[in-house]
Amino acid sequence: ERAAVDHAIDHSFVREAVMPERKVLTEALKRGLGTLIVEKTARELKERPLIRSEVDGRAMATTKNMLASEKKLVEFARDGRGRCRPLGDPKRPCSRPWFNEGQKAAVAHVLGSRDRVMAIRGVAGTGKTTLEQEIGEAVRESGRPVVALAQGSSASRDVLRKEAGFESADTVARFLRDEQMQQSARDGVILVDEASQLGSHDMLDVFRIAEEKNARVLLVGDRRQHRSVTAGEPLKLLEKRAGLPVAELGDILRQQGDYKKVAKLLSEGEAELAFELLDKLGWIREAPDGERNQQIASAYISAVAEKKKHGEHKSALVVAPTHAEGTAITSAIRAQLKEHGELKGERIVTSWVSAKLTEAQRTDPTEYNQGDMVQFQQNAKGYTKGARIAISDGVAVPVEMAKRFELYRPQPMALAEGDRIRVTAGGKTKDGKHRLSTGALFTVEGFTKHGDIVVDHGWVIDRDFGHIAHGYVVTSHASQGKTVDKVIVAISSQSLPATDQRTAYVAVTRGKEQALVFTDNHEELMLAVQRGDRAMSATELAELAKPESGSASPKRIRFGRIAGLFASGNDRPTPELTVQQTSQELSHDR
Repeated sequence: ERAAVDHAIDHSFVREAVMPERKVLTEALKRGLGTLIVEKTARELKERPLIRSEVDGRAMATTKNMLASEKKLVEFARDGRGRCRPLGDPKRPCSRPWFNEGQKAAVAHVLGSRDRVMAIRGVAGTGKTTLEQEIGEAVRESGRPVVALAQGSSASRDVLRKEAGFESADTVARFLRDEQMQQSARDGVILVDEASQLGSHDMLDVFRIAEEKNARVLLVGDRRQHRSVTAGEPLKLLEKRAGLPVAELGDILRQQGDYKKVAKLLSEGEAELAFELLDKLGWIREAPDGERNQQIASAYISAVAEKKKHGEHKSALVVAPTHAEGTAITSAIRAQLKEHGELKGERIVTSWVSAKLTEAQRTDPTEYNQGDMVQFQQNAKGYTKGARIAISDGVAVPVEMAKRFELYRPQPMALAEGDRIRVTAGGKTKDGKHRLSTGALFTVEGFTKHGDIVVDHGWVIDRDFGHIAHGYVVTSHASQGKTVDKVIVAISSQSLPATDQRTAYVAVTRGKEQALVFTDNHEELMLAVQRGDRAMSATELAELAKPESGSASPKRIRFGRIAGLFASGNDRPTPELTVQQTSQELSHDR
């Protein structure tokens, strides 16, 4: 029971700061399916020093470590208020005369700030990238270095490097492990783009390095957009708890006319009104399963066939909340492209798909299957970054190094000349001269005689690279930070459980000219996009927590009742199926 509960806690709080205690118990039972005594496992979990409180009738929990991290974040920002010299002259004229008042005010806010941590909230499409470029130039004029970071490879290496002019911009992960890069921030500014995507532990590490290097931190983002895939919402926490003055960018530049009104409403949390306006524009299309994906495919192909004034083709992207729906739409798009003769010489290649396991799960040898592949993301004893281990009988996986590698599973992928592909994990071209950034899109131009993939610019991707997927459809989370001429959003009944205000806001605002939304249930769609994200911080839960009174809460009684159902007189578990049924019952978070 102890080992199973250890695993459950380590796993459960990697991606969420606050979890239903029921789900933590479920994870523990899954760990020891058929061997654990339910009552003892529940008792073991109850003895752990978690912070607990009931929220909307559910027993919720967080860890003391998460609460401590949040407190340190708030203290660092709060203690740094008014402690620094201004970065420059807030009256400095902007070098971009077309800046609107909000952009000018944001530049002045940063240059005149005396705070260790500064924040700019820029809703989708407000010109944050150009603003960051202006701020970077102004800070460097004062003799201070600027280190620009983003959570994703595409956002850091494509947007920040190519569009915002930060030549050495990189990912937060790279910064946290690269001492030379950290040293380059000394006495300067660490700029974090898309800051809503940082989890609490990563943000705390950035703050720790800022303190060590006497650097300031500038957070640029929008807490209404997607949060981190790891635990915590530090940007939201800092805005609410640390009293940070936040410069607001509210003038949307990406869209025009009624589409701009839609984007504005979404940025203000008015999803119902935004989708009502989309409906009036005729941009919400309802169609049954048999027709919807074909309509989406036709809309995508028509969009990319359109040309701009200068003759170049328009850009388009399909956004779907789930990978399952995205896969079905990709098949429909490729089928129509084949009919039009756009795809030629199809072959089957191997795509390596992340198993998306937490570190706790990767330490479990039973998670590995024959044919899987381990790839090191960092150097480790006996292994260099990029080294691979093919999982087969007799191969020992160094699970003690789980923090330094990821697990991938093979998946056959049909690929043809003319296909659009997306890089799913960073690497380099076969000759080692060019970086393949996560999220980067390429068009397949052909194949070498050895089966290597030739893409734009004549770059060659090794046939064994494998970290690619079709590039027609992305999830809402992966679409954040991208801009295209036309966006097509697919939200069927299958994807409604994964749809909420954030999903709708990010997906719909990716386009400059149009956003088409396809669904099979208009009524349920309108309800889903109004659903808020109920994620809590550890700080909020701790404020609700009360000292133990000795009387069990309804949820604790529930745990006891479930355990009691399956305990016999000699305190032995009933057959394996019983524990499995219990695990399934607990997983229904009522």
